[in-house]
Amino acid sequence: MGTTAFWEAKSLDTLKTNNTRTPHPSPVLQDAGQRAAVVAPSDLRQNESVGRSAKSHPAEESMSSAVVSNPPGVLGTTTDYAVKRDLTKGANKPRQEAPLVSVIIPCFNGEAFLKEAIESVLAQSYPRVEIIVVDDGSTDHSGEIAQSYAVRYIHQANRGLTASRNLGIQESRGSYLVFLDADDRLMPKAIEAGLRVLVHRPECALTVGDHLFVSEDGSYLANSRKTFPRARHYEALLKSNLFEMISSILFRRSIFDQVGGFDPDLRVAEDYDLYLRIARDHPICFHPALVAEYRIHQSNTSRNSELMLTTTLQVLRRQALYVRRNPRRLVAFLEGLRGWRRQYGRQLASEMARSSPIWKVDRRKLLLLLNCYPQGLMVFLLLRVMPSATQRDARNYRQFWMDKKLPSQRVHGRSNAVRPQSWRAKQSVSLAYAGTSRTNGEMTHE
Repeated sequence: MGTTAFWEAKSLDTLKTNNTRTPHPSPVLQDAGQRAAVVAPSDLRQNESVGRSAKSHPAEESMSSAVVSNPPGVLGTTTDYAVKRDLTKGANKPRQEAPLVSVIIPCFNGEAFLKEAIESVLAQSYPRVEIIVVDDGSTDHSGEIAQSYAVRYIHQANRGLTASRNLGIQESRGSYLVFLDADDRLMPKAIEAGLRVLVHRPECALTVGDHLFVSEDGSYLANSRKTFPRARHYEALLKSNLFEMISSILFRRSIFDQVGGFDPDLRVAEDYDLYLRIARDHPICFHPALVAEYRIHQSNTSRNSELMLTTTLQVLRRQALYVRRNPRRLVAFLEGLRGWRRQYGRQLASEMARSSPIWKVDRRKLLLLLNCYPQGLMVFLLLRVMPSATQRDARNYRQFWMDKKLPSQRVHGRSNAVRPQSWRAKQSVSLAYAGTSRTNGEMTHE
């Protein structure tokens, strides 16, 4: 790839360059916009040959409905991290620039958290970062917030999250891509950690890091429950979405030339569909570094149980053609169907029991529950007949697993989220965490 020497030089110099910065302990609360150096588009195009396929994706080929304003924002300069000459082999190699990484932030009425998302990217220790904010027809002040920073701001009529991400891919110039939702945040060394892995694993299409959950105000809620399998990643994905959070993934830009972008026909689970298409034919890898914070709030799409249940099963059933002749994959596929039905079936039953009187239950949801997860009917009746008892038992059960699973067993590095200490604080964390679709950590996606 031509970038291994960059990391070797970086480790020798310990990042002592002309433009070295120390990440702030609280990266999302500082005004990091002033540290972004704006360069001409011609400077950005110089690195397109690194880590990309022969097919180019010029920014000029944007959609006719998109309006692009503001020059591209790039952290650092193009010379600070130039690759030093490799003298170990007795030959002088030409100087090459570090690869550009494009961070795509789709946004729809995200003024509450967009500033934190952008500033978390501006606080990255890796210098060559391009920020692309795709405004999906916001009616609040999201556009004004985005344009107050050195980012590439793209506005389009409201077309949904999938179309926004695909437009960001088309407009990107980087050799690597990160998809950051407007309500989430990156850790200061997120991009650097992912690049280190992909540079030494050129066969891998993407790398996945770890993440944690934070509340609406940014305070710590829980660690993720990710597992990091060493092999058979496609089979692991058939069983559950072990990636959990798309912002914890660093993609090679070239992989989208081979498998395509996000499916525009999917309202949710479009990320899970992409993971399956990639892992089916391409190697992937993991690393334990903490790279992102997932914010849990009332507007999370994954709270729509009916939509999540139907769409997730639809996505998984698309893989039936590729698993029927492989016994190991077929077993994983069937296990995944059972797991998704159980997770979102229980969530749907709980939602129905809390929403309205039993004689006003939505017949469509009831038929869906009976078709996909008949056991959910018993859950629904128990919650209606004995709501206090069942809620108390569920709370005690969740508290038991929170106390067992959530204490940090890994060194996550620096985080600006404050971890709760008291028993009452832990109990509130347990209830908030279990009240989302994250109750089964391995069976989730945004």
